[in-house]
Amino acid sequence: MVITPEMESNNREDENCVEYRIFPVIESTDEGSVFDVLSNLLNNILAEIGHLVINFIWQKDRFGLRCVTSQTGVNDTVFPPHLHGQTQFGDNIEDEWFILYLLSVITNKFPGCVASIQDNDGEVLLIEAANYLPKWLDPDTSTNRVFLFGGELHVVPYPTTPGELPILPIGVPTVQHSVTAIQKCPHLTRASDGMRNCIESRIARFSSNMNDIFHDAICSVPVKLAALLKEDPQLVSAAVEAFYERDPIDLKACRVMKTFPPEDMVATKVTMSRIMYAQLCQQRFQPDRRIRWKIPATSNPKFKAADLGMKLAHGFEILTSRVSEQVVEENGYHGDEKASGVRWERFLASLKEKGYFQEELEGSKRYVELFKSAEKYYIQSCKDNSTGERHNLPGNKVLKLLKSLTFDLEAFKAAEQQLPDATDDSWLTITPEELNTILENASGQRSTKSKDTPSDFHQTNENNPDNLDQDVDAELIKSSFESFVDKISSYQGAEFPKGKNSNSVNFDPDKFSQAIEAILKYQSDEEDKEEEEVSSGSLSDHFFEEDLEDGSDKSDDNEEEEDETIKELMDEMDRQLFNTEVGKSFERSNEDASNQPTEDAATCDKTDSIDPGSHDDEGEYKPVEVDVNLLKNILESYSSQQGLAGPASNILHSMGVVLPPNADQ
Repeated sequence: MVITPEMESNNREDENCVEYRIFPVIESTDEGSVFDVLSNLLNNILAEIGHLVINFIWQKDRFGLRCVTSQTGVNDTVFPPHLHGQTQFGDNIEDEWFILYLLSVITNKFPGCVASIQDNDGEVLLIEAANYLPKWLDPDTSTNRVFLFGGELHVVPYPTTPGELPILPIGVPTVQHSVTAIQKCPHLTRASDGMRNCIESRIARFSSNMNDIFHDAICSVPVKLAALLKEDPQLVSAAVEAFYERDPIDLKACRVMKTFPPEDMVATKVTMSRIMYAQLCQQRFQPDRRIRWKIPATSNPKFKAADLGMKLAHGFEILTSRVSEQVVEENGYHGDEKASGVRWERFLASLKEKGYFQEELEGSKRYVELFKSAEKYYIQSCKDNSTGERHNLPGNKVLKLLKSLTFDLEAFKAAEQQLPDATDDSWLTITPEELNTILENASGQRSTKSKDTPSDFHQTNENNPDNLDQDVDAELIKSSFESFVDKISSYQGAEFPKGKNSNSVNFDPDKFSQAIEAILKYQSDEEDKEEEEVSSGSLSDHFFEEDLEDGSDKSDDNEEEEDETIKELMDEMDRQLFNTEVGKSFERSNEDASNQPTEDAATCDKTDSIDPGSHDDEGEYKPVEVDVNLLKNILESYSSQQGLAGPASNILHSMGVVLPPNADQ
């Protein structure tokens, strides 16, 4: 199969879409042989992951792969033969991470396979591991360099030695070059521990227990809807989406409920993702009075089942109203299709080996249900996606299934007595403390606190909550901002200083050589620098220090003259603004300009000597206390956040400084 750039660009226009590719080792160049290799690999992959995906409820599209022998993508990117897939995950980001988990399993089980995955935002893997990326890796340099191999994250680096030049690419590599480098020299491309651990911890839960992803709800629905969901549980996702995104035109069909009227109601278990359950629960909806849908009082124990069932039925009614009978007759789901052939037998044997049938006896009721689900998944996975979009509408399948389904009302009534309890939905409500924990885990702050411990103040507050009412260390805040000012900044953002106890060490030979040279240069300038710090220790002097970069040929005299000129200009401007409203907004020293303080001004007792409201228009000029103003503005900004995230707390937390709650307002 050949995919054109137009096909790929149209695919990428879809919102919340993830695209993935699997590149195997292929030595033959014959297109027929290449297709056979890809086809056999595809069948083996389906057999390997079948037990994981058969009963998985997707938000929109399923995970699927197809053979691609030749493809030229956007920007003329050439892809070697591979398996290609694309899935819209809608509002449920967990679908995207489950696909990433599947790719991890596939690359681990099939030696030599290299996988890539991108979504609308770019490289999924780099976005998740953003806190652990090397300095050289950014969206501009990551093109065709990020892959999965052996179940782990691999990033193709630039060559650092002459011996690596034939292996590692320079500039923007081709996909083939990067894939070959990973397959032949994985020890050179294996990502750092931090990056790999970040990805592995995100997908670890899929390998053990997925109870926190799905929710079992008890719903009261018409019996034919219960039979429909039993036949194809995946249809619930389309129905929830239709109800959640309904418009006035859709609601016209709900005034009649032609397909799913409130007749022969039964209770049944419906499995859906947590996102779907929340979408149903959190929307208030009253059915049209003309259809006489009975909903008990909210205090009734059966209210939730009736409310959920009513919303589901309306979602299915909206689906069927979007499809005409002509389309259903032309094309649709055929319930009598049967799987056969050697590949199907191999797929079935793999399911038995992995315990998919749960040790049920062949021919038993439960065995037949599991068999039908596996057969349906296999047929849908192997189907050629040549039918048009209008023929693939979920409403198509619903109407086609309803024409072939048979159901026993009495059997469903009897099954009501054996229904399990609904899953506890207390997860819908979280406390502020749980929300803070979630946000900290998502931003990586919790791991930073536990491992790096950026500052003593931070460590003290974390280990002893009783210390939260202690005095704020103003000196720590001032010194942190001094470090921040000295760091590198550009149009891409600012670089925060690391904590003094940070354990992460990255050795760069070039930077090491530069550091040695800087140390030698630093020794010759140390005495001059110490004299400057003694004469003025305030934060204001930091803004006037000359940035000593390599290659600077200016003499010390010229630097001192420039500093003095800048200080004189700033002092003159400050004097002109002294009696203006702008000048009055600053805290000023009680000492006049001729008697500058020589000690550090950024201490908490310093504020006791300043009268914020004293501004005598006719009085003597008093210099601005930069450090005190800085501390005051930070505390005011932090207080105005009222415990929420904001600029002051974000900057301070990034530098390892944690302020206690504002208890005195």
